[in-house]
Amino acid sequence: MERPAPVPVQPAGQPVGEGAEAGPKHAALEVSKVQEDAGAMSPRSRAHADAKLLNAIHEELQAQRGHLSLERRRELADRLMAHTTHDDTFFTRLSQKLSEAGVDLPAVTVEYRRLRVETEALVGAAAIATVGNIPLTYVKKLLGLHRGREARPLTILNSVQGRLVPGRLTLLLGPPACGKSSLMRALTGRMTPARGEVSGDIRYNGRTLDEFNVRRTAAYVDQVENHNPNLTVRETLDFAHKCQVGLHGGRMDVPAELAAQRIASHVTHAVGGGVGGGDSKYGSPAGGSKYGNSAYGQAQAHDPHAGGGSMYSVGSAGGSPEEGGGNGHNGHNGHNGHNGKSGSATARFLRSIRSGRNDGSILSQAAPEDEFEKLLRQAWGTRVKVDIVMQLLGLSHCAETLVGDQLVRGISGGERKRLTAAEMLVGPCPVIMLDEMSTGLDSATLFTVVRWLSQATRSLRLTLMASLLQPPPEVFGLFDDVLLMPRGEGGREGRGGMGAASCSGSSRACSGANSVYGRILYHGPVSDVVPFFRDCVGLVCPDRKDVPSFLLEVTTPNGQRQFAGPELRTRFNLPPPDLDPELQVGALEARGAPWGRRGGPGAGRSTSAPLSDAALGLGSNGGGPRPSEAGGQGPGQEGSAHGGVEASRVKFRAKSLLVSLEEMSEIFWTKNSHGVAMGAALAKSEAEAAAAPAPPGPPPPPLVPSSDPFALRPLESIAAATQRQVTLFRRDRVLVKGRMIQVIVLGLITGSLFYNQGVSMAASRTMFGAAFMSVLFMSFGGFPQIPVTVELKKVWYKHRDAAFYPAYAQGLAMALTQLPMSTLEAVIFSVIMYFMTGFYMQPGYFFTFTLVMISVSMAISAHFRFLACLCPSMVIAQAASGISLVFLILTSGFAILHYSIPPWVIWCYWISPYSYALRALVVNEFVSPKWQDVPAPPGMPPGMSLGDAALESFDFTP
Repeated sequence: MERPAPVPVQPAGQPVGEGAEAGPKHAALEVSKVQEDAGAMSPRSRAHADAKLLNAIHEELQAQRGHLSLERRRELADRLMAHTTHDDTFFTRLSQKLSEAGVDLPAVTVEYRRLRVETEALVGAAAIATVGNIPLTYVKKLLGLHRGREARPLTILNSVQGRLVPGRLTLLLGPPACGKSSLMRALTGRMTPARGEVSGDIRYNGRTLDEFNVRRTAAYVDQVENHNPNLTVRETLDFAHKCQVGLHGGRMDVPAELAAQRIASHVTHAVGGGVGGGDSKYGSPAGGSKYGNSAYGQAQAHDPHAGGGSMYSVGSAGGSPEEGGGNGHNGHNGHNGHNGKSGSATARFLRSIRSGRNDGSILSQAAPEDEFEKLLRQAWGTRVKVDIVMQLLGLSHCAETLVGDQLVRGISGGERKRLTAAEMLVGPCPVIMLDEMSTGLDSATLFTVVRWLSQATRSLRLTLMASLLQPPPEVFGLFDDVLLMPRGEGGREGRGGMGAASCSGSSRACSGANSVYGRILYHGPVSDVVPFFRDCVGLVCPDRKDVPSFLLEVTTPNGQRQFAGPELRTRFNLPPPDLDPELQVGALEARGAPWGRRGGPGAGRSTSAPLSDAALGLGSNGGGPRPSEAGGQGPGQEGSAHGGVEASRVKFRAKSLLVSLEEMSEIFWTKNSHGVAMGAALAKSEAEAAAAPAPPGPPPPPLVPSSDPFALRPLESIAAATQRQVTLFRRDRVLVKGRMIQVIVLGLITGSLFYNQGVSMAASRTMFGAAFMSVLFMSFGGFPQIPVTVELKKVWYKHRDAAFYPAYAQGLAMALTQLPMSTLEAVIFSVIMYFMTGFYMQPGYFFTFTLVMISVSMAISAHFRFLACLCPSMVIAQAASGISLVFLILTSGFAILHYSIPPWVIWCYWISPYSYALRALVVNEFVSPKWQDVPAPPGMPPGMSLGDAALESFDFTP
C-alpha cells in the first residue's frame, strides 16, 4: 500500500496555520542547528532523545484518556470491533496501521534445549494418603530413606528441544499423559518443585529465565478454572487487567509509537531531507525499528503457509542480531543504529517544545490519520481492552453475571473456561500458553476463539501456543504450526526397528544414552505435517481422514498398521488394511461383536494365514524386524504372506510399532527441512550466547526486568486487593447475617449464665469465668475464616504464578476487611455481655473491654487464616484448628493456672492470644473502684483489696 506523503511540521514558536513565510527561515535555522548537533550527539544521547519524545507523547495521551466510564468503554469497544468482513477486523486494521507507520512491535522467541522434567512417583500403599503414612512419607523424603518399591523416578520430559517464534499460532498436539502441561509450565516458569525438577536451557530472546521476570513476561492458562464465585465476569477481568497492566498504562503504547514515528518523520522532512534508510528508532517510518525486522514476521504476514524453505532457518524468525532478527540476546541495544540527523532533529524538536517556542501540544504535530487511530488513542492502555476481549471470547452477554460455583448460580462451564483464558489475555504478556482451552467449548465457539487468537498473534506478534486434545479439522487449519508429542515413555510404547536414535550429526547433541529429541516428533507448519509423514516416515493419511486424528493415531500400533504406506507394507510384508487380521479383530472388538473376539465363535477365521514375526515387524526387540529378516521372510515361513502354507503360528503383538517413536523423531531432526533448520538455529544461537554473553543490566523490551516484580506499586496492590476483598465480603450476605445471629445468640446465652454478679470472693471466680467465656465465644467468629481462606487460596495460587500482587497485599486485604466485621461483632457482644453480667459501669472500662474483644476477634481470625494457608486441604485445616484451640484454652491461664503449666510448654502461654486477652479483661475489671474499695476477706495480708486478692488467686498480677 502506498504510504501518504509526510506533512511538514509546523514551525516552532508559531501558531498552527500562520506564518507561511517564516516557515522556510525557521526550517533553515533548524537545519543548521541539526547539522551542528549531528556530529556532537552520542548514540546514548540520541536514544535518550527518542525516549524523551516517546515518554512525552505517552504522558499527553494518558492525560487525554483520563477515566473512562462504563458506557464510554462499551462504546469504544463496539466502534473498534465493528467490521463487515473477516478481512476487515480490528486486528487486520491494526496490522495495516503498524505496517504503514513502520512500527515493529517487540516480540519474544522462546528456545529450549535439553529440557528435562523429572519427578518421583509413589507406588503401592505409599501413594494412598492415610493418617499414618503422610507424616512418615515427609520424614522419609527429608531423610532420603525412600525404598525402591515405595517411590520410583519418573521422567515426564526427556531432553526435548524446540523453538517458538513470534507471530505464529502453534498447536501442541498429543494424547493425554504425554507431558503437554509440563512442557508449558516449564517454558513459562510455572513448574514448582512439587510438580517436578526442571533441567536444561530455556531462553527468551537469548536471556535465561533468571535474568528477567518470566512470570510477567509469559502467561499460562491452566486447565482448571479457579475463580471467585461472588465476582462478576467484568469485575474478574477488570481486576486481572489492573494487576497486569497497572494504573499507569502498559509497557508498550502503540498509539504513542505511531505518533512518535509520524512526528520524527515530519521533523526530519522539515529540516531538509529524510534519513533514507537510517536506523534511528523514529528516523525512518518505513524502515527498520528499534526491535529489528524479522524475516519470519514478514513472511507470515503475507502467507503463513508459504513454501520455499523452512520458516525456522537461522536467518529468519528473530535470528542473530547481525542478520536483523532482533530476537537474540543482543537484538536490542538502545544506543545502536541511530542516525545522527534524526536523533538530533528529535532532540532539537523537544528542546523547542520545552523552551516554549511551540505553543501547541506534541500530539498537534501528529494528528490521527483516520477514525480508527483516533479511537485507538483513546482506548489503548485502558480497560477498553477488557470489553474487547469479552467480545472476542463471547463473554459480553454475561459481563454482569456472577461467575458462580457449585453453590452459587453463575455462568456456564464453557463460559467459565473462556473466562480463564480471558483473564490472561487482558494482560500485556507477549508469550501465552493455553492448556486444553477447548474443554467445555462447542466446535463453533472454539473456531471463533481460535480465529481471533490467530489474528491477534499475527498483528501483535505474540508467541502463542495452545494445546488441544483433538481439534476439529476446521480449527486445526487455523493454526500456523503444530508440535506433535507422543505418549510418555518408560515401556508404554513399543520399540521400532531402529531402536534408540544414534548420537550423530552436526546439528544434534546427545545426553547420555537418550536422544536429545526424545519426544518431539514434528514441529513445523501445519501444511507440511501430512507430507512429512507420507514422504519421510511412510504413513499415509487417507483422503477422508481428519489430520488431527491421523496425527494422534500414528503413534499407536494399530494406527501405524492402518496408515502404513506401500513402502512400509512391502518392507514388513503386511497385507492391505482390509485384510489385516489384527485390524479386523480390533475393529470388531471396538464394535462389541462376540465373533470378533479372540477365543469366541469364529475366532481365527480369516482369508489370510497368520503372519510371521518378520511379516508383522516383530523382531527380538518387540518392534521392527531383525536385520536379517528386514524385507524378507522369516525362518520357517514358506510362500507369501497370503499363501496358506503355515510353517508356524505366531501370536500377534498389538503393542508393537512399525516405526518407533525414536526413529520418527530421528527422521524429523535429520531429514525434514524444518527440523534441520530449527536444529541449526538452536545450535547457532547457543554458540553465539556462549561466545558473547548477554550484557549486564535490565533486559530489552518486551522482557520485564527482575527488579520490577509487579505492575502495581505496594500501596496500589494493597488498595486493589482490599477493594476486591470488600466486594467479596459484601456479596457474601449469608455469611454476614449468620455471624450477626451467632454473636447475638451467644451473647444472650453467655450473659444469662453470668447474669448480675455481685462483689465477693466467690463472685470474683464467676467473673473470671465470664471473662474467659467472652474470649472463647468471640473466637468462634474466626472459624468461618477457614473455608473462606481455603477457597481463596486456589485463586491466590493462580494470581501468584502470574505475579498479580504480592502476598502481603492479600494478607493485609483480608485483615483490613475483617476489621469492620470484628468491630461490629465485638460491639454487639460487648453491649450484651458487659451489662448483663454486671461489669463496672464506667465508659472507660467498657471501651477497654470492647477494644480487647476486637483484638481477640482479629487475632483468632488471623490464627485460623494462618492454619488455612498452611494446611493443604479443608479437612486438615479444620482438624488443625481444633487441636490449636485446645492448646489455646489449656494455656490461657484459666483452665490451668500460670504457675501450674509445665515448664516445657510454658512458651504456649506467652504466645497465646487467650492468655493476654484474659489477663487484660480481668485486670480491667478488678482494678476498678468497685473491687478496690472492698477489703480482702480474713486471712489475706492486711490492706489488700478484694480485687487484688482475686487477681492473686489466679496469678494475674496487674
